Amino acid sequence: MKYHIAPIALIAGIVAPVAASNLPEELSVAGSYMVRASGEAGLADLLEAIEALTPDPDSVEVFPLLPGSDIYNIVVPDVDTLVGDQIGAEISNLTDGETLIWSEEDYILGHSEDNEGQSGSLWVSGLDLTSADYANQYAFDLLEIDAAHLRSQGEGVSIAILDTQVDLSHPQIKNVMKTIDLVNYGSGSEGSEGELAGNGFDEDGDGHIDESLGHGTFVTALVQSVAPKAGVLSIAVLNDDGIGSAATLALGISIAVNEGAHIISLSLGSETESLAVSSVIEYAVASGVTVFAAVGNTGSWGCLFPARHPEVIAVGASDNTRELANISSYHYQMDMVAPGLSNLIMNNAEADRLVIGPTHDKEFVAGSGTSFSTAFAAGAGALVRAQLVDLEASQLDVGQVATRITKLLKLSPFRTEIPNDSGQTRPVVEVADATNRNEPVPGGADINGDGMANGQDLALILGRWGLELTSGELHREDLERDGVIDGQDLARLLGGWGSP
Repeated sequence: MKYHIAPIALIAGIVAPVAASNLPEELSVAGSYMVRASGEAGLADLLEAIEALTPDPDSVEVFPLLPGSDIYNIVVPDVDTLVGDQIGAEISNLTDGETLIWSEEDYILGHSEDNEGQSGSLWVSGLDLTSADYANQYAFDLLEIDAAHLRSQGEGVSIAILDTQVDLSHPQIKNVMKTIDLVNYGSGSEGSEGELAGNGFDEDGDGHIDESLGHGTFVTALVQSVAPKAGVLSIAVLNDDGIGSAATLALGISIAVNEGAHIISLSLGSETESLAVSSVIEYAVASGVTVFAAVGNTGSWGCLFPARHPEVIAVGASDNTRELANISSYHYQMDMVAPGLSNLIMNNAEADRLVIGPTHDKEFVAGSGTSFSTAFAAGAGALVRAQLVDLEASQLDVGQVATRITKLLKLSPFRTEIPNDSGQTRPVVEVADATNRNEPVPGGADINGDGMANGQDLALILGRWGLELTSGELHREDLERDGVIDGQDLARLLGGWGSP
């Protein structure tokens, strides 16, 4: 048995599914289970029972999913159907409140054209779109980011984007603090110039190869354009076909909090809920993190998980007239909408009707989907979070930050109606108004906002030199936005010494 001290890597690839009583068979991840044990004794009893059923007991792996808790991902690699059924039945028997508090099978999630486990975002290539088209797309005007950037650009905020891998070679992708790959069965191949090239396999068996390659690049660019001075942490929880697992997602969220993220963007989802993912989300919010997630793209009533979790900001899609997009799901749990529709007329690729983003091969494409709406909303959340400098003065504890950000974004002057004859409306994200409700963020190397980079700012850098960054406080001292406060930040401060 292998016990992993910290959540640092994904467990296993998706292999042949086993039958499950509470999941469609095709969604179950064989040999992977998530449990909450009754302390160390409960975990020990569970592992003893599993190892007795496993031909190779040393292969059993244990991954803590939440620091300081008894929530684990148990992985038994390469199990056949018979052994898998026996292990599943034994785990069910041990979920008695004495050995295990709860247990659940791991399952597939992601984003693709179907709606089970996916947000359903699509894009169109071959339109000869350029970086100029990207910069001139309608979403930036409707969000009013130019006005918002006079007051905040996300300084001191860290945004974790959990998606497919980001293509760092694309010129539209700017500062990325760190990339973490939790998916050892998908993304990772590189082309001749270091760009993502995919692995050339159809992992989900849908007849399409690497169809989600570039999705993480698209959403990362949108986030960075809305919050250009925020740091970005890219965590790959989905492979090139846009699939991952609930355990991977839980692990990714836990890592994001451990890395000090303030905002988490989830352009993914599933019809199936997870106690493990819910527990990690609640831990994240209590730590000061604001989580945004896509409601889905059915064009009808519904909301995917984790967007429908009560502590997650559920984001739908709007069009270029600030109305609910016809591809967007909608639900009473949907909190807000943001641009997410590309309206192509006879392949006419005018930026005033398109949501545009970069993908692999240094290409720009037009996309539709709540994936992209979620990225815009997460960037907007970062602008607002950067203005919440002194939580104590704002009479906030860290667990209330997400509520405050949600409230400010919901005060948008624009609203759209939900088409269910209820008369309900939802706010359309507009960041100029949201950032106008708090003081502007200090610019340049002026960390403390006294109007000048000076000795007080130096003291702040030295006071946090080399310390772990947390989600509960801004990282204003990290002037280089690289996730660590060190000599590079000191050099940046000295370079701006005496200037506002």
